[in-house]
Amino acid sequence: NLGCEEVCDRLNAEYGIASRGGYHCSGLAHKTIGTYDTGAVRLSVGPFNTKREINAAIEAVYQIQKI
Repeated sequence: NLGCEEVCDRLNAEYGIASRGGYHCSGLAHKTIGTYDTGAVRLSVGPFNTKREINAAIEAVYQIQKI
């Protein structure tokens, strides 16, 4: 398993996708959902993102998780 920071690094370096890894200033939320030990990766989608960009992000995460 890759750490959330490594996933973010790979998204950026290999796919040009900006993301954020860690606790997102929400330590208690991570305790609640069971990710306190690992953190999480966050991708933000805005009104100017295209379907193609969203699908590329989904594919990138899928490819990275296969490792």
